[in-house]
Amino acid sequence: MESLQALLPEVDIVLDCRHNFPERRLLNRACVKAGVPMVEAAMNGMEGYLFNVIPGITPCLHCLYPEDPDWDPYGFPVLGAVPGALGSLAATEAIKLLTGFKE
Repeated sequence: MESLQALLPEVDIVLDCRHNFPERRLLNRACVKAGVPMVEAAMNGMEGYLFNVIPGITPCLHCLYPEDPDWDPYGFPVLGAVPGALGSLAATEAIKLLTGFKE
C-alpha cells in the first residue's frame, strides 16, 4: 500500500485490470484515498464488467461489490474476444476521463 501511495500522486488515472479481487481492492482503496480516478475492468468466462471509480463522485469497487465474486482466484477462463472488447472499452473510458468527454 505504501508503494501505491507513493506512485499515485504522479498519475492522472489508473486502469485496474488485475486478475484477482484482493489486488483490485488494494488498488481501489489507494485510489480512493489519493483521489485518483480509476477505470475498473474485469472478466471471467463470458462475464465482464466495466465502470469508473471517481473518488467523491461515484461508488467504488467495494461499494458495488462488498463480497468477492465466486471466480477462480488463480486464473480465469475467458473467450478471446471478451478481453479484446473489454480492453477497448476500458481504453475508451480512460480517454473520456482524461479529456473530459461527456457520456
